[in-house]
Amino acid sequence: AGAAMQDARSNGERYRFHSGTVRLPALQRKDLEVELQAALKQEEFTLNYLPVINAGTSEVHAVEALLRWPQTLFAARSIAKVVALAEHTGLILPIGEWVLRASCRQLRRWQAAGFDELRLSINLSVQELARADAAENIGAILAECGVDASCVVFEITEYMLFRDALKDYRVCSGLKALGASLTVDDFGTGACSLTHLVHSPVDAIKIDNSFVGSATSRSADRSACAAAIALARELGLTVVAAAASGT
Repeated sequence: AGAAMQDARSNGERYRFHSGTVRLPALQRKDLEVELQAALKQEEFTLNYLPVINAGTSEVHAVEALLRWPQTLFAARSIAKVVALAEHTGLILPIGEWVLRASCRQLRRWQAAGFDELRLSINLSVQELARADAAENIGAILAECGVDASCVVFEITEYMLFRDALKDYRVCSGLKALGASLTVDDFGTGACSLTHLVHSPVDAIKIDNSFVGSATSRSADRSACAAAIALARELGLTVVAAAASGT
């Protein structure tokens, strides 16, 4: 009866008969959490690699590791909901470590095949950056995989940079001390102020695809991209333009 009442309220209905098919969000979340744990244990996740191309030379100088969930999990659910659940339950931490190890091992294989200059770009989650030992933990994994930190770029959002700024850029500075690079992802859509950006140890900004994707059709978005590029140049930062179809 309680489940039927909750379902009726969430759908704006006056009443709902419980037919055995009423969804129970809490149980669904628990089921998905169990599925995520099983998928992680059985290594059912995969990685896709998005090429990052140098606009001047048209050469691929980096690849961005993108996590792909098992089809049984992802097919009927949005990626945003799965990520939110992983962060809420803390599963994003072991998942993030798996991504780092798997992508670093792949980078080593590419480097052994002759792509010595190739760099790897990895997205960090809020939970990962919030760890006091984040830099030390990441450094240990890089050493375990035999990857030089100078070959790795970590992407964080403006919100994450803002949070780290409140702690005097402790984690970002730790990652820089390892030799890694930092990129502010989705630039132009977050809560980062100019002060945070100027005083941070970041190396690049990635203009959000909401601007880049419509830059050729909307003058306002084109101007926003131009402004971001001009700002980055004045600060000595590299610019990455992330479009919906690629980077």
